[in-house]
Amino acid sequence: MQKSKFRIFTGVILVMMFLSGILLSSMRPVVSSATEDYRLWRQMDPRWGSVYLGNSSETMADSGCLVTCLAILAVHSGARDAESFNPGTFVADLNAINAFSNGAIARWTSITEVIEEIKFVQKYTFTSTDNAGKAKEMKSFMDQGYYMACKVGWHWVFIDSIIGDTVYMIDPAKDEVLLFDAYADKPPTELRVFTGKNPPENTEPNTAPTETETTETTVTTVPYELGEYYNPNSGYTPIYTEADTSSAPLEYLYKGQVVDVTDTAEGFGVIQLGAETGYVDLSALEFCGAQTAHETGDINNDGSVDGTDLSLLNEYLSSVNTLPDGISILTIAEINAGDINCDGRTDSSDILKYLAVICD
Repeated sequence: MQKSKFRIFTGVILVMMFLSGILLSSMRPVVSSATEDYRLWRQMDPRWGSVYLGNSSETMADSGCLVTCLAILAVHSGARDAESFNPGTFVADLNAINAFSNGAIARWTSITEVIEEIKFVQKYTFTSTDNAGKAKEMKSFMDQGYYMACKVGWHWVFIDSIIGDTVYMIDPAKDEVLLFDAYADKPPTELRVFTGKNPPENTEPNTAPTETETTETTVTTVPYELGEYYNPNSGYTPIYTEADTSSAPLEYLYKGQVVDVTDTAEGFGVIQLGAETGYVDLSALEFCGAQTAHETGDINNDGSVDGTDLSLLNEYLSSVNTLPDGISILTIAEINAGDINCDGRTDSSDILKYLAVICD
């Protein structure tokens, strides 16, 4: 009788374990058919922990957190599978092309040389000082289809997913998964942003509907105004080579920067960047509104010509030499207002006139 009860009890436990496994597997993103769980890869793994990073004295166990993050990204995005790829094979390939200098990756392009589906996009420094703001900044990148490695102290972790203000990570050094809890004493400071083979699974495209259906089931396009738009977001918005988010980015529009949209195509604004034509998702931008001429010298249109306008002029003149043609920090009306000496150009010669007016 006791044996019978034990068999029944054991059978119930096994069934529960089986059903739990099915449930958990259905909740877990399927990104690889690998038998090894890449989420458990650690830089100290004895299989590759003693491998040197280039000709330096640094090993994977010492300083291989970013390399491990990138290996995780490769599998997470579907560019590689964990059956034939891991941080050990990755660092070996990087060493073969002399990718390291003093234990750090010296050329971001070397990553693409080894894994062509992964491309470095940019270095990003957080503008927010609180966790909620930093989570929002990271979510902005993820919503655009990008992957991130996040710097905490001198360590790098892979950003897995973001739900509300909670950021989940895969840490190459430990098993904790909540970024802000695990590194409460080392707030995140920077990101390294990448593209992968496929976008993150929790991406929520920041695109507005471009089609609406009438009662007669005809389809019409939601119109966008032509004119100047600016990026209101703390992250950046890509400017693509085609009216398609899967096309290659031509440039990036950062917070506060302005572009002039001369035409629209399927929800994208058509802009000229010098001799090249770019396309930007207008749902991610704000329309500057109908522009009217400002009073001469009153760049910010607040009714007076003062030091604030001079500061805006200086900032504009500094940006002219660094921003691509077609991207500005001021609208056309603001630029024209900066021509305080009325010679038809907004340039450094206007600074003396501003000083004369302000000091008068």
